[in-house]
Amino acid sequence: MPAMRTINLSDSLSKLDLYQPPLVARCAIWLAVTLTEWDMKQRTRRQLAGLDDRQLRDIGIERDAADTEAARPFWR
Repeated sequence: MPAMRTINLSDSLSKLDLYQPPLVARCAIWLAVTLTEWDMKQRTRRQLAGLDDRQLRDIGIERDAADTEAARPFWR
């Protein structure tokens, strides 16, 4: 009868927990997420700036607040 080999699952799982993607991949993901967020902020603020007073009232935002938000840079 061949000897049975035991597998320690906790050792295998702990090795998986330690895995991290390479630094280049993490940087690429961070950059993609950041650029996507900036683009979304810029588009949203541009659309907000284009709303008329009636539309702003419908969503409960005053003109001054909309103008202030629309004037913010995309990275903030």
